Amino acid sequence: MATPLAHADLRARLSGEVALSALTAGRAVVSLRSQRTGEFRTYRVAKFETSPHFSVEFRGGGSLEISGVRIPRLDGWTRIGVLYVQDGIPHRFVPNLKTHVDSDTVNGFRWMVNQLVSKTWSDEKAEIWHEGQCCKCGRRLTDPESIRLALGPICRGR
Repeated sequence: MATPLAHADLRARLSGEVALSALTAGRAVVSLRSQRTGEFRTYRVAKFETSPHFSVEFRGGGSLEISGVRIPRLDGWTRIGVLYVQDGIPHRFVPNLKTHVDSDTVNGFRWMVNQLVSKTWSDEKAEIWHEGQCCKCGRRLTDPESIRLALGPICRGR
């Protein structure tokens, strides 16, 4: 049995193959890091309870339009769209037009999904990191293999 890791070691960079399965596991929190700028953008991808599709949210920033008035959101999560899945594979990301976040945030998520699905992902342009929690159930990961795969041992068996 592997030795549990300290909390600081829990974030891990994901390969393209692992990242695609992590995104569609059900409760993923991943960060996209641009190699050019070094900036991180963090997304939460959560499966809808009654649908095979996923809600996509961005941490921090953005605003929500209610009755024609934009209300700024300075922290927390802002829903930026829906990731549609067919036969277990993402096939389309549709932005939420009532949510206003910078276009780099929306386009970055769309680009990441397109690269992963088309199997053209390259770590030379960007990196994908997960937050040290199982992308299926949300529990904290401590085993090195679980951290590498972004799924705990119980969820890997499901």
